[in-house]
Amino acid sequence: MQKSNERKQNKIFSTLLLLSGFFIVPLLTLYLGTLTSLTLQNFTYLANQPATKVSFTIWAIVSIITHFGLLYSIYTTLKIKSVSILPITFIILFISTVIPYPKGDSLLGFLHVVSGYLAFILYNYALLQIYIQAYIIKPRLFRVILNIYLCMFGLCFVIFMIYGSINGLTEVIYCSVTVILITFLKIKVA
Repeated sequence: MQKSNERKQNKIFSTLLLLSGFFIVPLLTLYLGTLTSLTLQNFTYLANQPATKVSFTIWAIVSIITHFGLLYSIYTTLKIKSVSILPITFIILFISTVIPYPKGDSLLGFLHVVSGYLAFILYNYALLQIYIQAYIIKPRLFRVILNIYLCMFGLCFVIFMIYGSINGLTEVIYCSVTVILITFLKIKVA
């Protein structure tokens, strides 16, 4: 009886992750992108504005839970050994999200930027671990997903080079495409 309830809860959580990965997070990300100038500010700007702080916080919580729920699910399905990187990445990303980026030079601003870049590097390392395992299991699927990911990453890099910073456009593209790709991967490797 207990195993049956546990399976039912896992199925509900898995369905919510898929729904969130394909629809909720990308739509919230697009909505957040409409609240600011996509080329001038990034989502940190929204976190510091009283009128958009709640929207940013909701997006951040839903997005972080979805990303890491999907990653953890894929890690356990593929039996990837370095699963300990996920909580570390989650904690650093959470710190980056809650530390405000004040105007002017300050220690808080420095910590925000450093933790954001560190979380970005660790998150992409976690994705790399998944891609390596996916390649071993399903090479053709991996090539398609890797090509989409590299195109998205390249586009974000070009936008970064044009505007000289990570702006809202970069965040909308990266967050939306990445969550859709890992949601698709979760379906394919499950």
